[in-house]
Amino acid sequence: IVLSEALILEFFHLAGSPARPYSAEALSLAALRSYVMANLQGRIAVSDLARASNMSRSHFNRIFRAETQQSPYQWVLSLRVEHAKELVREGHSFAEAADASGFADQAHFNRVFKSVTGLVPRFWMNELADPGDGRKLQDEAGG
Repeated sequence: IVLSEALILEFFHLAGSPARPYSAEALSLAALRSYVMANLQGRIAVSDLARASNMSRSHFNRIFRAETQQSPYQWVLSLRVEHAKELVREGHSFAEAADASGFADQAHFNRVFKSVTGLVPRFWMNELADPGDGRKLQDEAGG
């Protein structure tokens, strides 16, 4: 009788406790984005993101990858690049943007920028200044 009572008590104890938020619904990308942007200049570990989501690191990685099709590390890097791009659009130098976005140095920024966008920062800047109609000045001359 003692074992069965213990099992029943344990069942009701577990049934009465709130479910742990270990599902995709518990993953708030907006909240994580806010966390990342607030801590952009520092080191952002996956364990910090998992803790902010109230999940274990391994479970957070699985849920995150399923939801975003990328690793948390790649996602943070893309947020850093987007922030740097915004700063450059506002007139900051690449070096200032890299520093304010949490990159170790300009070379690190250049490597990550190219891996995320497919372009080195200078070429991205040229595309930003290009009107986008596909024509170049030399195409118009000579006719």
